[in-house]
Amino acid sequence: MRSKLESELQKQDDEALRYELSYIDCPKQRVPILFEFSEDEDDTEIIALVPNQGFFASGNTKEEAKSNLLSSMEDDYRRLRQQKDSLGKKLWLKLNFLESLF
Repeated sequence: MRSKLESELQKQDDEALRYELSYIDCPKQRVPILFEFSEDEDDTEIIALVPNQGFFASGNTKEEAKSNLLSSMEDDYRRLRQQKDSLGKKLWLKLNFLESLF
C-alpha cells in the first residue's frame, strides 16, 4: 500500500502544472477561480477550480471549463437547497458559500 502511494506521489511530482487566475461572474458577485494546465503536450484538458471551496470542472478550452464550473455550481446549489435540513457541517458551509453567489 505504501509503495503504491509513494509511486502516485512521485507521478504527481513529475507532472508539471501551470496555473492562471481568472474570474467567474455569478448573479451576486464575481468569484476568483484558477485554471490548471498540464505542461504535458498530450494532456489538453483544462481544469477550472474555486480555491478552498471544493468546486472544479474541466473542459477543452478555458471558456468551456469556466462554463462547466458555473453549471456544476448551479446544480450543486439547487441540490443542496433541497436537502438543506439534512446537511452536515461541510455541505452546509458549501451551501452558504453558494447562497452568497446565487
